[in-house]
Amino acid sequence: MRSNDENMMKWFKKDDILILDRGFRDALEFLHACGFQSESPAFLVKSAKQFSTEDAYLSRLVTKIRWTVESVNARIKTWKYFDKVVPNIDILNLKEYLRIVGAICNKFKLPLSTSAEEHCDIARSMLEKSKQPNLLQERVLKDKALGKRARKWVPLHDCKHYDNFPKLTEDYLRSLTFGVYQLYQAPNYADQHLDNDGDTDIFLHTVSSSIVQAKIQSRHTSCKQYCLWLEFNEDNDTHPVNGWFYECKAGARTVGCCAYVATILWYMGHARHTDYKTKTDRYSNAFKDASVDIETETDLKSD
Repeated sequence: MRSNDENMMKWFKKDDILILDRGFRDALEFLHACGFQSESPAFLVKSAKQFSTEDAYLSRLVTKIRWTVESVNARIKTWKYFDKVVPNIDILNLKEYLRIVGAICNKFKLPLSTSAEEHCDIARSMLEKSKQPNLLQERVLKDKALGKRARKWVPLHDCKHYDNFPKLTEDYLRSLTFGVYQLYQAPNYADQHLDNDGDTDIFLHTVSSSIVQAKIQSRHTSCKQYCLWLEFNEDNDTHPVNGWFYECKAGARTVGCCAYVATILWYMGHARHTDYKTKTDRYSNAFKDASVDIETETDLKSD
C-alpha cells in the first residue's frame, strides 16, 4: 500500500473512515499520514481493570459495524476449503474460487441484511445510548452499600422468590443486546454455570426492591469472580430493565451487553418462565431412562 504497486490507493479517498480491528494498531500512524481516519476497538490502559464507559461504547459501535465483514467471512468459511489455510499452489485461482462461492451465496442463501429500516433504527438507538452515562455504575461506585460484596447468595437456578423480576420477551432482549450473538450464547453459558446437583457458580443477592446483584465465576480465570448489578422496574412494561453494571473489562457499557449480562437477563426474565432445561437435566434424564430400560430387560430375562 505504501508503494501503491497494485494501485490500491484508488479504492480510497482522503478523509475516508477505515473501520479496523486491533490488529492494525501498528499501521494507524501510516494510515493517518495518508489522510485517512480510523476507528478501532479501544485498548485497555495499562494498570486499568476496566474500559471507561466511553471506550466501551466506542468499541461496541466499531464491532457492530465490523459485524458485516465478520458475517461474510463466516459464511464463506462454511466451505471447508476456505475454512483451512489455502495452499500456495491455489493462490492464482483464489479470486475465481471466491467469485464462485459468492455467486452461490447470493443465489441460494438469504441476504445478511434483510431490513435496512430496522438496521437504521438500531444504529440510531446505539448512537443515542452511546451519549448517555451508565447511571447504575455511578451509583454503585458512589454508594458503598450497593458496591460492597453481599454475603447472602442464592443460586441462580433457585431464584423462584424473585417473582418481581419482570418477564422479558425475546424481542425486548434483542433490543437490549442490539443483536442476537449474545442471546445465542446465553443457553450455552447457562448450561455451563447452572447445575442442579450443586455445582453452580452464578449466585444472586437482593440489594433493593429494584436492584439484583449477581456473583459470577470468570470463564478465563478460575480464581476470579466478578459482580454484576441489574436494575429493573416491574411496573414499566415498555422498558422494564433500567440498566446494568458488570465488573469485567467491557462491563461498563450499556450499548449492548456482554454474554454474562445477557445470560442472567435471559434466564431470569425469559427462560425460567418456559420449559427450558439445562444440559445436566436433559442428560441425567437420559441416563435414568437408560437405567430403566436395562432393569426392564434384566427382569424379562429372569422371568
